This record gives sequence, structure tokens and C-alpha cells, in this order.
Amino acid sequence: MTYPASPIWRQWETAAQLRGAKVLEAVIKVSHGSFDTHANQLAHHERLLKELAERLVAFRQAMVQAGLWNRVLMMTYLEFGRRVGENASAGTDHGSAAISSFFRQPSRVIMLPGYRLTTVSGRRNITV
Repeated sequence: MTYPASPIWRQWETAAQLRGAKVLEAVIKVSHGSFDTHANQLAHHERLLKELAERLVAFRQAMVQAGLWNRVLMMTYLEFGRRVGENASAGTDHGSAAISSFFRQPSRVIMLPGYRLTTVSGRRNITV
């Protein structure tokens, strides 16, 4: 699989090469940053999420080609939460809620006990 030339893509390529070489790694972490936007968030996040989707698809394809996709668990996470409501600058501020996603084959729904949305506070922040 050929990845475009960029520092972020090189991280994904290295991860695919390590996994393809069957190196006994427990975790391979790659970064896809700059989601900490407090203004004009829609345009930034649209671009960033498109890039992330492209990288996830390319990595999955590399793992399928190597016959390793059924031995991979991918996780995305945010380093900090965001508020639900938009601020005056068309962005969101730091808050309590963050999202994590897991991807694997065969797919299964995984429910983590003890976490559920309960209320949105007066400051447009999610409480759990």
C-alpha cells in the first residue's frame, strides 16, 4: 500500500509496516492533531474528520492485504472533552464529554458499564 508523503501519513505507514512485519507490539499510537478549535470549528473539523477517515480506511486496507485485519483493534479518542453548545466564535470550549470509537473485525458492540448521558448543564456541558 502506498501512502501520500506527509509526516502524519508516515506514522500510519510505519504502523502498517510494524503490524505487517508481525512485530510483537502491544500498542501502536499515531496522532492526528489540531482538533482543539475554539472558533470556526465546522470547517476545521470537516477537513480533519475527512483526513482521519481516509487514514483509517487506508490502514484497514493495508491490514486486510496483509491478512492481519482480524488481529487489529483500532481506537480513536479525544484528549479532552468539549461542551455541547457552540460558543460565540462558532466553536466549542473544553468540557466534560469526549468520544472514543473502537474498530475491529469481527465487529462487536462493546458497552462500557457505568457511563451514560444524564444531563446537559446550564453551561452547555454534559454531566455523566
